[in-house]
Amino acid sequence: MKFFIQPKEKVSKLVQETAKLKEENSKNPFLAPSIHESMNELKAVTTSKEKKPSVQYSSRLGKTYGLCPKFLRMQTLHQFLYYIIYGYEGEVKLNRSDTLNWFVKKGYEISAELAEEMPTIYYPDVHWKMFIPPLPLHT
Repeated sequence: MKFFIQPKEKVSKLVQETAKLKEENSKNPFLAPSIHESMNELKAVTTSKEKKPSVQYSSRLGKTYGLCPKFLRMQTLHQFLYYIIYGYEGEVKLNRSDTLNWFVKKGYEISAELAEEMPTIYYPDVHWKMFIPPLPLHT
């Protein structure tokens, strides 16, 4: 189907262009096999998602720890901040070799590689406070 309209007006040009586009689209329809292949690839990608770990709620945790489960992180953060601000017990100038020898005497296996990689020790016991440095003093 062809239009034989003189392009005197903008509307007639627009009609001609839309007719040409319709003709071009009707000549090259989508190929059915390519659509099916792409749909199969899409399904394969969406079905191969990682499975989420199942989280189980336990109502006994509140009785065990004395808090609701959502406040356990807040309690740990509070203990950490309180220790840093008010109750710091670490020593700034703790001798590293003496501390490592003390750990070996207590029965902890510390290799030479581990001793080299170990950061500065501020607390002379195996504890979560062991590697926490003091806050800087501000005047």
